[in-house]
Amino acid sequence: MISHGNRFSPQETVSQQDINIMNYGCSVRDFFREDLQSVSTHGYCLLPEWICQSMVESVYAANWQPLFYPVLPPEQADMILQADIQTMMAMLSHRPQPRAILFAHPLGYIDPGCLEFLREIQHNHNIHVFLDFSQGYGKKDCLQELRHVHAAYYSFNGNKLIHTGGALRFRLTNREHIPSFVRNTLAVFYAAAEEKFTALKEHLQSHFIEDDIHDISLYTSYQSSPYRTVLNWALCSPSMQALLKRQGLVQPLLAEPRQEKGYCSLNYHQWRKEVMLMFSSPRVEWSQ
Repeated sequence: MISHGNRFSPQETVSQQDINIMNYGCSVRDFFREDLQSVSTHGYCLLPEWICQSMVESVYAANWQPLFYPVLPPEQADMILQADIQTMMAMLSHRPQPRAILFAHPLGYIDPGCLEFLREIQHNHNIHVFLDFSQGYGKKDCLQELRHVHAAYYSFNGNKLIHTGGALRFRLTNREHIPSFVRNTLAVFYAAAEEKFTALKEHLQSHFIEDDIHDISLYTSYQSSPYRTVLNWALCSPSMQALLKRQGLVQPLLAEPRQEKGYCSLNYHQWRKEVMLMFSSPRVEWSQ
């Protein structure tokens, strides 16, 4: 259902450019480990409570201690799994230096509090902030966020917009001039997102459910890519639920997104009860 018109060759692009600004590697988790080690031989790193286990392992591999900040409950949030920044900062204040935060845009949705938070702490040199854009790339205007973090990561593994494998790292901290090769790369990401949005729309139209999906979709104003769409599952008719499940287009939030000791917050589990995720293309493993 998804075409492959938007090709991206990061190896060719980056090899001709300044690798201090943009460079290609094997994985996001390797970049993240390297960047933590470049900050210090040890420290405390805050991660979203829903983050995958591989990023937790990167923190341990860097000899840092992971901590997990919670999400806001649905009734207080502007988008799905929005970070509880107030709690995050309280957790940071009780930890010795060095300290780091991994900020992430969950499930293809842009956290509306991210940029404001980054601007507030940009002059605090005791807190190192990294941005995992792996699930949210495709956003048209993300340069302001990239300028306010120590590094931002994009993954091309798995069910992402571009499937070349490996990962890309941007380091644009406080740069006023953004090189053209960076802008061109971001344009490729945006074009890939638009292409898949169109393909998804055509697929829904072919089953005569586009309007129904639109009516039960949540937080669409913050959606940067069709990687996943958030559905209000209670408003979805039994027949549509059966169709989406049969085609492998939907998946619940994971009960345990990571293997780390400790449970996800009650807020996270409240999200699990209220929403279902719809993929941009069928997933065989979720078909019923």
